[in-house]
Amino acid sequence: MEIYYKYKMNLAKIILQRGVSITDTAHQLGFSDPFHFSNKYLKIMGYRPSRDKV
Repeated sequence: MEIYYKYKMNLAKIILQRGVSITDTAHQLGFSDPFHFSNKYLKIMGYRPSRDKV
């Protein structure tokens, strides 16, 4: 399951770098709660998704 989330978070990084909001990115990746997405991103990537947002 860890590999699955690592893949999703790497995909999220690409989406965020294209200027998509954190909320929209979370929803595109199947998260219904952006807060849960942010916490999972922090756990997997080691920093908050706002760091990758342009």
